[in-house]
Amino acid sequence: MKKIYYEINEDLLDIDEILQICTPSSSSWFDSLPVLKQFRSIKNWMQEGLSKNISNSLPKTAKVCPGIKDLFKHTVLIKLPCDVLLETFSDGRYTWATPNSDINLNITSHPYFQYTSEKSNLFKDKLQIKFNLPVQLCGDKNLEVIFLNPYYHKSQPYEIVPGYLKISSSKKSELPLNTFFPITDKVYHFKAGEIIAYMVVCGDEPKLLPLKKHVKKFTNKVFLGDTYR
Repeated sequence: MKKIYYEINEDLLDIDEILQICTPSSSSWFDSLPVLKQFRSIKNWMQEGLSKNISNSLPKTAKVCPGIKDLFKHTVLIKLPCDVLLETFSDGRYTWATPNSDINLNITSHPYFQYTSEKSNLFKDKLQIKFNLPVQLCGDKNLEVIFLNPYYHKSQPYEIVPGYLKISSSKKSELPLNTFFPITDKVYHFKAGEIIAYMVVCGDEPKLLPLKKHVKKFTNKVFLGDTYR
C-alpha cells in the first residue's frame, strides 16, 4: 500500500472534494456494464452462440478487462473543489471565475513559447491551462505518480498533459494539473465535484491519509519538482 499524506489548504474542504480513491463503481460507464454480453432473448443467444461456436460461454464485456481494473486499483481521482467558469479566446487569451472565492483555487497558464517551436507544429493550436489545486502532498516513501485523462469517468473538453512526478517523503508537494485546451472562442462551465484527471500511482495501491499522521520528519518548504514555471 502506497500512503499519500495530504494537507488541505482550506478548512472548509474535505479531502474527498479534491482527491478520491478510484473504485469500479466510481465510473458510471464501468458500473453500468454487464459482465457478459446482453442478448435480446435466449433464442437470440442460442442462434448467435451456435453460429460462432460459443454456445457454452457468453462473450464478456470490458467489465472484466484486467487493464482497466488494475488502472482503477492504482488511481486517485482528482476532482474540482468548486464551480469554475473558464472562457478561452482565439487569440490565446483566457479568463476564469468562481463563485467560491474563499477556496484557494488558482488557474494560470504557461506562455506559448514554452511549448511550441518553429520546427514543430505539434501544439500550435493548444492553449496551456494549469489548475493549481488547494492541497499539498507527501508520501511515506518516495511516491511516483503519472497524470492522465479521466478517460473512463468523464469526457472533458481538454487533454491532460501527461507527466511523471516524484512526490517526496520529506517535503510537501503542490498539485498543479496541466491541461491543453483548443485555442478557440468558447465558454466552459465546470461543476464542483467533477473528475478532472487521474493520478496513477506507480507500484502499490494508494491510500490517502491526513498529513498529521505522517510520523517521519519533513520540512515545511513546498517542493515544486523540476517543472518549468
